[in-house]
Amino acid sequence: MKIIGLIVSSLRRDHLGLYGNRWLKLEHFERLGKAATVFTEARCARADAPSIRMELLTGLDSRRAANSDQFFNNYNPSLTLPAQLTQKGYQTALFTDHYPMLWVYERLNVFDMIHFVPGQAADRHLPEGFASAVYSKKDNLSKILTGNKANVPECDRNRFLRNQLNSQELGHPAVRLFDAAGRFLNELDENSDWFVLIDSFGLTPPWNPPADFTHFRVREDKNKIAWPLPCPVDLKEEGIAKQINFFRRAYADQCLFFDAQLGIIESSLTSLIKNGRNMFFIMSDHGVLIGDDGGLLHCGGGESDVVTCQALVMAGSGFSKEEKVAGEVSTVDLFKTLLHLAEVEKPPLSDGKIIDFPL
Repeated sequence: MKIIGLIVSSLRRDHLGLYGNRWLKLEHFERLGKAATVFTEARCARADAPSIRMELLTGLDSRRAANSDQFFNNYNPSLTLPAQLTQKGYQTALFTDHYPMLWVYERLNVFDMIHFVPGQAADRHLPEGFASAVYSKKDNLSKILTGNKANVPECDRNRFLRNQLNSQELGHPAVRLFDAAGRFLNELDENSDWFVLIDSFGLTPPWNPPADFTHFRVREDKNKIAWPLPCPVDLKEEGIAKQINFFRRAYADQCLFFDAQLGIIESSLTSLIKNGRNMFFIMSDHGVLIGDDGGLLHCGGGESDVVTCQALVMAGSGFSKEEKVAGEVSTVDLFKTLLHLAEVEKPPLSDGKIIDFPL
């Protein structure tokens, strides 16, 4: 049995470093296997979040297209990462709570099974009910996900949904996402090979914001909450230090929370590797960066020439013969390398190249 697992998450790079999150530290994976390669700076070709998914799954440089529609007209469905692994006998599954990225997966239409967990702060359309939705690629994805549009302000709608989830004791979306993925990994058939992608929205606003949550705003807009759409700020602006300190506190709580949830996956993966199964992971981030100088920066949405990411690829069962920290890589290179590690014979040409590290 062989498993290839990718984790793509919107965890913020600087937050991980500032608040002691162990996810990107190599020693955190000693229990999972001593062979690992850490990519400290993975970059996609364009500064929008969808291109990370597009490039990882297709191996094509997103700069080849003027827009997303043109990109989807250029890629070959049979040459996507899931499709090539399917041809090699793998079954494919997607676990996600990242609603804004579902249109990418809908257009690619390459997964045998998708498990969607609603309730993250970026949900624009709330699915019917609050339970997870599991469906196959034969189902109508758009119809399932846009069945209910609440006619209330977005921040109130998101808070309402989280409160409903909490009152029903269904837990935070990230908890339910990783819990579902962990159970799925543990229950896989011993005689099957799987490609599993876990795409998490990452950090979300605090469960119970402090009373001054709506007081600190990037812009003087009393009708909008500052989270989760910060923009560039002038550090000389009166009161900005208080706002930055607030963001630091809020993000610190979330990093500690999310790090604990990763233990759910860690325990599942530990048992799998002990049984001699192979797996790889990628984690990337994009969006808000809080610098060591206290500056609040915005990186994404087309306002930057690249998206700076944290990525980790881990190989179990002796793929990698020694630990090595790699430098800057591209997502299309990771696409090519994952196919190589999966032993896909003579992978078709793509815009990427195999990353040079010991195998």
